[in-house]
Amino acid sequence: SLMWSGRLADAEAVSRELLARAHDPDADATARLCLMQTLVGRGRLEEALREADTAAAQRLPDTDRVRFQAYKASALASLGRLEAAAECAAKARPVAEEVGDELAGCICLATLALVTSLGGDFVGALELATGAVRLADQSEGLQAHRFPVSLFLGGCLHDNDRLSEGQAALQRGRHLSEHLGAKRDLPFYYWALAQGCLWAGDWDDALAECQTCLELADEYGMRLHGTVF
Repeated sequence: SLMWSGRLADAEAVSRELLARAHDPDADATARLCLMQTLVGRGRLEEALREADTAAAQRLPDTDRVRFQAYKASALASLGRLEAAAECAAKARPVAEEVGDELAGCICLATLALVTSLGGDFVGALELATGAVRLADQSEGLQAHRFPVSLFLGGCLHDNDRLSEGQAALQRGRHLSEHLGAKRDLPFYYWALAQGCLWAGDWDDALAECQTCLELADEYGMRLHGTVF
Protein backbone atom coordinates (compact mmCIF):
# COMPACT_ATOMS: atom_id res chain seq x y z
CA SER A 1 0.00 0.00 0.00
CA LEU A 2 0.96 3.65 -0.22
CA MET A 3 1.50 3.88 3.51
CA TRP A 4 3.76 0.86 3.85
CA SER A 5 5.83 1.90 0.84
CA GLY A 6 6.57 5.25 2.47
CA ARG A 7 4.33 7.40 0.29
CA LEU A 8 2.77 9.00 3.34
CA ALA A 9 1.35 12.15 1.76
CA ASP A 10 -0.40 10.10 -0.94
CA ALA A 11 -1.69 7.62 1.65
CA GLU A 12 -3.15 10.44 3.73
CA ALA A 13 -4.84 12.01 0.70
CA VAL A 14 -6.41 8.73 -0.44
CA SER A 15 -7.60 7.84 3.08
CA ARG A 16 -9.19 11.25 3.62
CA GLU A 17 -10.87 11.16 0.22
CA LEU A 18 -12.40 7.77 0.99
CA LEU A 19 -13.60 8.82 4.44
CA ALA A 20 -15.10 12.07 3.09
CA ARG A 21 -17.37 10.44 0.52
CA ALA A 22 -20.04 7.77 0.67
CA HIS A 23 -18.36 4.42 1.14
CA ASP A 24 -18.87 0.91 2.38
CA PRO A 25 -19.07 1.12 6.20
CA ASP A 26 -16.90 -1.99 6.41
CA ALA A 27 -14.09 -0.01 4.75
CA ASP A 28 -14.22 2.80 7.30
CA ALA A 29 -12.04 1.12 9.91
CA THR A 30 -9.39 0.14 7.37
CA ALA A 31 -9.21 3.63 5.88
CA ARG A 32 -9.19 5.34 9.28
CA LEU A 33 -6.49 3.02 10.60
CA CYS A 34 -4.38 3.76 7.53
CA LEU A 35 -4.91 7.47 8.11
CA MET A 36 -3.96 7.14 11.76
CA GLN A 37 -0.72 5.32 10.97
CA THR A 38 0.11 7.82 8.24
CA LEU A 39 -0.38 10.74 10.63
CA VAL A 40 1.92 9.04 13.15
CA GLY A 41 4.57 8.65 10.47
CA ARG A 42 4.28 12.34 9.59
CA GLY A 43 4.67 13.35 13.22
CA ARG A 44 1.10 14.57 13.66
CA LEU A 45 0.46 12.50 16.74
CA GLU A 46 -2.40 14.50 18.25
CA GLU A 47 -4.33 14.17 14.98
CA ALA A 48 -3.65 10.45 15.00
CA LEU A 49 -5.06 10.15 18.51
CA ARG A 50 -8.20 11.98 17.44
CA GLU A 51 -8.71 9.42 14.68
CA ALA A 52 -8.36 6.65 17.26
CA ASP A 53 -10.98 8.33 19.46
CA THR A 54 -13.31 8.74 16.47
CA ALA A 55 -12.99 5.03 15.78
CA ALA A 56 -13.59 4.19 19.45
CA ALA A 57 -16.94 6.01 19.30
CA GLN A 58 -18.12 3.73 16.49
CA ARG A 59 -19.52 0.23 16.66
CA LEU A 60 -16.55 -1.89 15.70
CA PRO A 61 -15.77 -5.59 15.99
CA ASP A 62 -13.19 -6.42 18.63
CA THR A 63 -10.62 -7.21 15.94
CA ASP A 64 -10.73 -3.64 14.62
CA ARG A 65 -11.12 -1.99 18.02
CA VAL A 66 -8.05 -3.66 19.52
CA ARG A 67 -5.91 -2.67 16.53
CA PHE A 68 -6.85 0.98 17.05
CA GLN A 69 -6.14 0.72 20.77
CA ALA A 70 -2.73 -0.81 20.14
CA TYR A 71 -1.72 1.94 17.74
CA LYS A 72 -3.13 4.53 20.14
CA ALA A 73 -0.88 3.17 22.89
CA SER A 74 2.13 3.48 20.60
CA ALA A 75 1.22 7.05 19.64
CA LEU A 76 0.78 8.02 23.30
CA ALA A 77 4.26 6.66 24.04
CA SER A 78 5.72 8.67 21.17
CA LEU A 79 4.14 11.78 22.70
CA GLY A 80 5.78 10.99 26.02
CA ARG A 81 2.47 10.25 27.72
CA LEU A 82 3.94 7.10 29.18
CA GLU A 83 1.43 6.32 31.93
CA ALA A 84 -1.49 6.59 29.51
CA ALA A 85 0.41 4.54 26.94
CA ALA A 86 1.09 1.75 29.41
CA GLU A 87 -2.53 1.71 30.59
CA CYS A 88 -3.84 1.58 27.02
CA ALA A 89 -1.41 -1.18 26.00
CA ALA A 90 -2.11 -3.24 29.12
CA LYS A 91 -5.86 -3.13 28.45
CA ALA A 92 -5.54 -3.98 24.77
CA ARG A 93 -3.02 -6.79 25.15
CA PRO A 94 -5.36 -9.51 26.56
CA VAL A 95 -7.99 -8.61 23.97
CA ALA A 96 -5.41 -9.01 21.22
CA GLU A 97 -4.58 -12.45 22.58
CA GLU A 98 -8.27 -13.36 22.78
CA VAL A 99 -9.03 -12.42 19.17
CA GLY A 100 -5.72 -13.77 17.87
CA ASP A 101 -4.34 -10.47 16.56
CA GLU A 102 -0.57 -10.97 16.68
CA LEU A 103 0.13 -7.52 15.25
CA ALA A 104 -1.87 -5.73 17.93
CA GLY A 105 -0.27 -7.94 20.57
CA CYS A 106 3.21 -7.07 19.30
CA ILE A 107 2.45 -3.35 19.36
CA CYS A 108 1.21 -3.61 22.95
CA LEU A 109 4.28 -5.55 24.08
CA ALA A 110 6.66 -3.19 22.28
CA THR A 111 4.95 -0.16 23.83
CA LEU A 112 5.16 -1.69 27.29
CA ALA A 113 8.84 -2.46 26.65
CA LEU A 114 9.50 1.18 25.80
CA VAL A 115 7.68 2.48 28.87
CA THR A 116 9.41 -0.07 31.11
CA SER A 117 12.82 0.85 29.71
CA LEU A 118 12.23 4.55 30.25
CA GLY A 119 11.28 3.69 33.82
CA GLY A 120 14.76 2.24 34.31
CA ASP A 121 13.89 -1.46 34.33
CA PHE A 122 16.11 -2.54 31.45
CA VAL A 123 15.87 -6.25 32.22
CA GLY A 124 12.07 -6.20 32.35
CA ALA A 125 11.94 -4.15 29.15
CA LEU A 126 14.14 -6.69 27.37
CA GLU A 127 11.80 -9.51 28.40
CA LEU A 128 8.82 -7.64 26.95
CA ALA A 129 10.64 -6.75 23.72
CA THR A 130 11.82 -10.35 23.32
CA GLY A 131 8.22 -11.48 23.72
CA ALA A 132 7.09 -9.02 21.06
CA VAL A 133 9.59 -10.35 18.52
CA ARG A 134 8.77 -13.94 19.42
CA LEU A 135 5.08 -13.24 18.80
CA ALA A 136 5.86 -11.52 15.50
CA ASP A 137 7.94 -14.53 14.45
CA GLN A 138 4.88 -16.73 15.03
CA SER A 139 2.59 -14.59 12.88
CA GLU A 140 1.55 -15.86 9.46
CA GLY A 141 4.11 -14.85 6.88
CA LEU A 142 5.89 -12.83 9.59
CA GLN A 143 3.34 -10.09 8.85
CA ALA A 144 3.43 -8.73 12.40
CA HIS A 145 6.98 -7.56 11.65
CA ARG A 146 5.35 -4.77 9.64
CA PHE A 147 5.42 -3.02 13.00
CA PRO A 148 9.11 -2.47 13.88
CA VAL A 149 9.26 -4.76 16.92
CA SER A 150 12.95 -5.48 16.32
CA LEU A 151 13.62 -1.77 16.79
CA PHE A 152 12.48 -2.12 20.39
CA LEU A 153 14.42 -5.35 20.90
CA GLY A 154 17.59 -3.77 19.53
CA GLY A 155 17.18 -0.76 21.80
CA CYS A 156 16.61 -2.93 24.85
CA LEU A 157 19.67 -5.04 24.07
CA HIS A 158 21.71 -1.83 23.77
CA ASP A 159 20.40 -0.72 27.15
CA ASN A 160 21.58 -4.01 28.65
CA ASP A 161 25.11 -3.49 27.23
CA ARG A 162 24.62 -6.23 24.64
CA LEU A 163 25.67 -4.04 21.76
CA SER A 164 26.50 -6.63 19.10
CA GLU A 165 23.26 -8.52 19.76
CA GLY A 166 21.36 -5.26 19.55
CA GLN A 167 22.89 -4.41 16.18
CA ALA A 168 22.09 -7.90 14.91
CA ALA A 169 18.45 -7.54 16.01
CA LEU A 170 18.21 -4.18 14.25
CA GLN A 171 19.77 -5.55 11.06
CA ARG A 172 17.28 -8.42 11.08
CA GLY A 173 14.38 -6.04 11.64
CA ARG A 174 15.54 -3.80 8.80
CA HIS A 175 15.84 -6.74 6.42
CA LEU A 176 12.39 -8.01 7.41
CA SER A 177 10.84 -4.59 6.84
CA GLU A 178 12.42 -4.46 3.39
CA HIS A 179 11.27 -8.01 2.60
CA LEU A 180 7.70 -7.29 3.71
CA GLY A 181 7.57 -4.00 1.82
CA ALA A 182 7.19 -2.07 5.08
CA LYS A 183 9.60 0.68 4.12
CA ARG A 184 7.91 3.32 6.24
CA ASP A 185 9.88 2.44 9.37
CA LEU A 186 13.29 1.99 7.74
CA PRO A 187 14.52 5.45 8.87
CA PHE A 188 14.07 4.42 12.49
CA TYR A 189 16.14 1.29 11.97
CA TYR A 190 18.95 3.29 10.38
CA TRP A 191 18.83 5.78 13.26
CA ALA A 192 19.03 3.04 15.89
CA LEU A 193 21.89 1.35 14.01
CA ALA A 194 23.69 4.70 13.93
CA GLN A 195 23.40 4.93 17.70
CA GLY A 196 24.91 1.46 18.06
CA CYS A 197 27.77 2.36 15.75
CA LEU A 198 28.37 5.54 17.72
CA TRP A 199 28.56 3.68 21.02
CA ALA A 200 30.95 1.16 19.47
CA GLY A 201 33.21 3.95 18.28
CA ASP A 202 32.53 3.29 14.59
CA TRP A 203 32.20 6.97 13.68
CA ASP A 204 32.19 6.61 9.90
CA ASP A 205 29.51 3.91 9.99
CA ALA A 206 27.44 6.00 12.39
CA LEU A 207 27.56 8.96 10.03
CA ALA A 208 26.62 6.77 7.06
CA GLU A 209 23.63 5.29 8.88
CA CYS A 210 22.49 8.77 9.99
CA GLN A 211 22.74 10.08 6.45
CA THR A 212 20.64 7.21 5.10
CA CYS A 213 18.09 7.77 7.87
CA LEU A 214 17.71 11.46 7.03
CA GLU A 215 17.56 10.86 3.28
CA LEU A 216 14.80 8.25 3.64
CA ALA A 217 12.85 10.36 6.13
CA ASP A 218 12.96 13.25 3.66
CA GLU A 219 11.91 10.99 0.78
CA TYR A 220 8.97 9.59 2.73
CA GLY A 221 7.90 12.91 4.21
CA MET A 222 8.47 11.55 7.69
CA ARG A 223 9.12 13.39 10.88
CA LEU A 224 11.42 11.58 13.29
CA HIS A 225 9.39 12.08 16.43
CA GLY A 226 8.91 10.72 19.85
CA THR A 227 11.22 8.70 22.05
CA VAL A 228 13.91 6.70 20.30
CA PHE A 229 16.08 4.19 22.17
